[in-house]
Amino acid sequence: MSVPETYELGATGVLESEEIKDGIRTVRYVADDVHDFAWTASPDFLVYTDEWEHVALRLLLQPAHEAQAQRHFDAAKVALKYYADWVGEYPYTTLTLVDGIGGANGMEYPTLITCGTIYKLPGWLRALEIVTIHELGHQYFYGLLASNEFEEAWLDEGVNSYVETRLIDAEYGPGSVIDFVGLQLTDTGAQRIAYTKSSPSRGALFTKSWEYRLGDYSKASYMKPATVLHTLEGYLGWDTMREFLRTYYDTWRFRHPATPDFQNVAESVSGEDLDWFFDQFVYGTATFDYKIHSLSSRRIDAEVDGDSVSYESRVVIERSGDGVFPQSLRVTFRDGSEEFREWTGEESWTEMVFQSKERIVEAFIDPENQVLLDTNRLNNRKVTLSQTDHSLARTAQLRLTSLIQQLLIVFTGIF
Repeated sequence: MSVPETYELGATGVLESEEIKDGIRTVRYVADDVHDFAWTASPDFLVYTDEWEHVALRLLLQPAHEAQAQRHFDAAKVALKYYADWVGEYPYTTLTLVDGIGGANGMEYPTLITCGTIYKLPGWLRALEIVTIHELGHQYFYGLLASNEFEEAWLDEGVNSYVETRLIDAEYGPGSVIDFVGLQLTDTGAQRIAYTKSSPSRGALFTKSWEYRLGDYSKASYMKPATVLHTLEGYLGWDTMREFLRTYYDTWRFRHPATPDFQNVAESVSGEDLDWFFDQFVYGTATFDYKIHSLSSRRIDAEVDGDSVSYESRVVIERSGDGVFPQSLRVTFRDGSEEFREWTGEESWTEMVFQSKERIVEAFIDPENQVLLDTNRLNNRKVTLSQTDHSLARTAQLRLTSLIQQLLIVFTGIF
C-alpha cells in the first residue's frame, strides 16, 4: 500500500516492510489464516502502542479523542483476557484499534477493528468499551469460526453478543453500561429489554438475513440470541456453558460451522437432548411469560404426618405464550424460612399447596433471574398484603422500574 508520507496507516496482519521515497510511504503487511483484510490511512491519526501478553496493540486515534487512548487499550485487554479464558486463545500477534469516522466505526476485520467514541464521553457511560469489546469478539466468531453471516447471522453477532454481555457485566459490575446517580444498567439487561420490548415473538434466530421483516434483523441477530444463550446458561450452568464455548471453538475454528453444529456441541458437552430448547427459541419464535397469579393462606390448625401445622397456603402460577420452560418457585414464610419447588412449566397453570406452621408471605418465580427469556419479570413475585414489608412502596418501585425500562428502550434505540 502506498500513501503520502504524512499519513499514518494500519492494516490487517503484521508489518513486513516499510519504505519512504519521494514523499510516498509504501508498506507491506502479511497475514496468515484470515479470510478478509482491511486497511486505513489518515494524516490525522494519533498513534499509540501497547501490548498484552503475545499481542502487540496499536491504536489509531482521532485527535479530538486523545484523552480516551487508555480507555481503548483497557477495553481491548479486558476482552483479550476473557475471550482467551472463556472461548480460546487469540492466535494472532497483532491487533489494530481504529477510531474511525461516522459509519466506519463498529466494524470487524481480521486483526483490525474500528471502535468509535464521542468527544468527552463520560466515564459512567461505557459505550466505547462495549463497542471495542464487541468488535474484538468478532475475531473469534466472524474471523476464526467464520459462519455464514448472511444465512445465519446469529452465529456471529448473536453468540458474540452473549459473550460480550457476560464479559462486560463480569468486569464492570451492576452499572456495566450506565452507572449514573443511582441508575445502573447492565449490558445483559439492556439487551434483554431491547428484545422483550420489540415484538419478541417475531423473527427466528435461524433465518436468512434477507428474509427478516423490517426491523427484525437487528433484534434477532443481536439482542434475542444473547438473551436466548443467557437463558441456556441458566439452565445448564456456567461451568457447562464455558466448556461448551471452548469446545465449540476448538472443534470448529477455520471450519465454518452452522446451527446444527452449534447444537451438536452443546448436546455433546451437556449430555442432554436440547431439541426442546433449539426448536422453540432458535428455529422457532416461541415466547412465554410466567407469573404469580395468586397467593393465599388460611389457618387450619391440623396435624400432618405427626407434625402440627397452622396454615395451608396456595400459590397459583400461570403461563401465557406458546413457549415452555422449566421454572423454580421460592416461597418465603413469615419466620423467614424458605422452600423451593420445581415445575416443568408445561401446563397453562398450576397450583402448589404448602402446609406449615407459618403462612407464606412471598412467592417468587425464578428468584435467581436465570430465565431471561421471560418477557415480563415484573409479575414474577407476589407478597401478601398483610405482610408488613412496605408493600405499597414496593408496588411504586416496580412501577418506577417499568417506567425506567421504557426509557431504556428509547436509550438503546439511540445507541
